[in-house]
Formats: sequence, C-alpha cells, structure tokens
Amino acid sequence: MNKGISRLMKAGLILLSGLLLGCLLMPSISGITGTSGTPGVIHFPEVSNSDWVVSIKSVCIQVEQSYTGLSGHSEPIAEELQGILSRIGVEVTVGEGAGCEATLSITIQVKPVAKHYSGATSDCYTGAETTGEAKLSAAGHNTLKLSLSYTIHGGQVITKCPTSPDQAPLEAAWTRAVMPMLREWWGGPALVSALKADSSVVRSTATDELKQMGPEASAALPVLVEMLGDDDPATRAAAANMLGEFGPTAAEAVPALVEAINDTDSWVRHNAITALGKIGDSQALPALVKALHHSDSYTRYVAAEALGKLGPKAAPAIPDLIETINDEFSQAGWAAVTSLGQIGPEADEAIPVLIKLLEGEDWSYKHYAASALKSITGQNFGEDAAAWQKWWEAQP
Repeated sequence: MNKGISRLMKAGLILLSGLLLGCLLMPSISGITGTSGTPGVIHFPEVSNSDWVVSIKSVCIQVEQSYTGLSGHSEPIAEELQGILSRIGVEVTVGEGAGCEATLSITIQVKPVAKHYSGATSDCYTGAETTGEAKLSAAGHNTLKLSLSYTIHGGQVITKCPTSPDQAPLEAAWTRAVMPMLREWWGGPALVSALKADSSVVRSTATDELKQMGPEASAALPVLVEMLGDDDPATRAAAANMLGEFGPTAAEAVPALVEAINDTDSWVRHNAITALGKIGDSQALPALVKALHHSDSYTRYVAAEALGKLGPKAAPAIPDLIETINDEFSQAGWAAVTSLGQIGPEADEAIPVLIKLLEGEDWSYKHYAASALKSITGQNFGEDAAAWQKWWEAQP
C-alpha cells in the first residue's frame, strides 16, 4: 500500500477514535422533571450566565400556549408576567414591539389529566401536565434558555369532581412551570413582586419559590405581613407558612401572626401558630398559651407543638402544657409531653405526671414521657416507671 495513503488512513482512525471518546466523556444535559413538589429546570451550560438580565429595562414578551383537548382556550400568562416585571421597574410590551432591549419568548403546552376516584361516576380532571421552553435574548448577550415543566397529579381525596378538561388546574400547572424562570433570571425581587399579583395561585406559587431562596428572600417580609390581611384564606395561609420559614429573622411579623391566630379559617390559624413556633419570639407566648385551650383540637395540637419550639422561653406555659397532657385529642397530649421535654430542667414540676404516664398502657405516651424525662432530668431509665419513681423519691 502507498505509504501516503497508509498515513492518511491511520490519521483518520485516530481522529475517529478521538471523536468517539469525546462523545463517551461528554457530560449529558439533563433536566429535573417537574412533579407535584419539584419544578423542572434544564440549564444549557453555554448560556447559563444570567447576570446581565438585571440591567435590562425593557422586555417584549411573546407567549405561545396550547391546551390539549381545549379549542381556543388561553390563560393570561403574558399579562401576569407583565404585571410582575413592571412592578420591579421593567417596561414590558406584550407581543412584538420596537425598542425593547430584550425579548422573552415562552412556548408552553398544558395537558389536562383525568383520574378515576373511588365513588366517582366519571373521571375527574384533577391533574395537569405542563411542558415548554423559555428563551430570553438581547443584543450583545448569549440567549438564555430554560426548559420548564410541571405535573400536578391531583389529590388522593376530593370533595368535588371536575368533569371537563377546562376544570383541570390549568392556572396552577402553568404558573408552577413558569415561576422558576422568574427566580432564575430576575431573582428575589420578581418573586416579591409576584406576591402582589391579583391571582391567589400566582401568589401562592411565588411563596413556595421564595422558600428556596434563603436570605435573599428577606425583602419579602413586609409583603408577606400585608398578605396576612388578604381576602383569600389560601393566600393568608401561604403567607403565614412562608413567614415561619424565615425563623427568628421574621420577628417583625410576630404581631400580625398573633392576630392571625384568631382567623376564622383553621388552616390560616394552624400555619400562623406553627410559624410563631419557628420564629421563637417570646412575645408570642400569651397567644400560644391561649391557643392551647382553643375549641378546635388541631389548633390545640399545633399550639402545644409550637410552645416546645420556644424551648426554655416557654417555661411560663408549663402548667398549661401539663393540663394539655390529658387532652381528649391524643396528638395534643403527645405534643405537650414532648414540649415539656424541650423546655428542659425548668419543667421539673411535670416529672411526677410524666412518671405516671410510664405506668399506663399507651405506648406513645410512654415513649414521649421517657424522652421528656431524660431531657428534663439528665437521667435515663428508659420506660421503667419504678426506676424513675425510685430516683425521684431520692431527690432532696
């Protein structure tokens, strides 16, 4: 064989081997498929840097949307985004426009999903699947791309059966898919702005997204406090829940959350009480003690649990917690026992009551009482009531 041809063939084989090896070693680009708890976002590495977005002052928004099985149906996606971005100082034009610094293009498909529930006479449209892509382009910058997806599976128990595709949770499905884009590209300010949207679904979704942002979400505190006075109970509940996620840094929200304990909606009450426990401010103590005696059993339970989160600061509540041990709602009693343990040594007046629980037959009370006794006394006799009693009687 001609030596020149032989060298060319050898070089070709080396090049082919290199290409194959490169394909094997190349990292795959994969996304996270959205579920009822996780919105999906795919990053394209070559265009992932979005630092330039905050400098953009005008955007044209173009939305293409389609809904499986629904002819002519549309949702106000562009309009909602326009309101959110306008409130953070971005001039927004819906559709094509002249002079926009950037163009935001969204293509989204929503599929209503039916499910059969036991006892239902027909399939119920309680779910929806969303897929789509968002692109943000501006002169002089790499185009940003996000693949957006979200799936709502529907609850296991329903009180009403949506019997047609247009009754599926379409707004929640597209909102859950699009909101991560705002978080990724415009950050906390956009999510705080979304809390002021007219749509309760948009506000609730923004609240959930803020939970993932850490300290950057602190700018939302005043807005969340304002939301506690909203007409929609779901919005009030979401705001209370979010405030609790801030922990001690949300001390300014305590007065409003204390007021929310009197809310007529039980879910708002429960979330407000839980949030006060997470914030851990002692100024909430009187309200939490009062909640221990509420007529609603679950309110008593979350109040007992929240008091434990305050630790030693909840010492004034010890007599009320001891009383709650015998609550007709067992979960409230268990929570009271656990909270006494979380208060620690200052709860020593509860020791005889806790030892008595060890003599009973309820294994849950025995388990929680043994743990509480250990936390209060620093001793450990497990669930041995006799050993605890002997130790207690030997104390000066």
